[in-house]
Amino acid sequence: MAAIVLTVVGGAVRGAWWWTHPRAFYAAPESPSLGLGEKETAGGPPLHVAMAYPLHGVDGSVTLTGVEPHVVANSAHAVLTFEVCVPTARGSIGSATGDLSRWCDVVADLDGATLPLGLNDTHRPRPQVIMTIHSSQPGELRVQGIDLDYEYGRQSGTQRVGEYVWLRYD
Repeated sequence: MAAIVLTVVGGAVRGAWWWTHPRAFYAAPESPSLGLGEKETAGGPPLHVAMAYPLHGVDGSVTLTGVEPHVVANSAHAVLTFEVCVPTARGSIGSATGDLSRWCDVVADLDGATLPLGLNDTHRPRPQVIMTIHSSQPGELRVQGIDLDYEYGRQSGTQRVGEYVWLRYD
């Protein structure tokens, strides 16, 4: 009898975990993957970084419901904002500077946006979650990915995704 109860409880726990932990994107790396201490100019143009890459083999779409950056250090007092970008025909954004509309045909609010996953039959770039960084002071910024809240099929929850950004502002 105890074995049956443990099996049922274990299944319920695994089901609850699955329900609240969607996995449609690559996880954030544990070590810096963008910038690597690269120097930027404080007060210079904003830096835009793509922060969500769909896993190979996933289909459907996700609805974004929120985002929270995982800031490790921010002595540069950088301000981080998030948008959804539909890249121009030039393809996807890894990182870019300047006016975001230069790189995106459409820039939209993140909250409530729908991002298609899987193969793109229209040969158009897929929408991307973009983190825009503004810093007007010297210092360091380290962001170890973002906690992206989204709904994917029957799942709804948070996943740590994106780049580990490490920048120094002079």
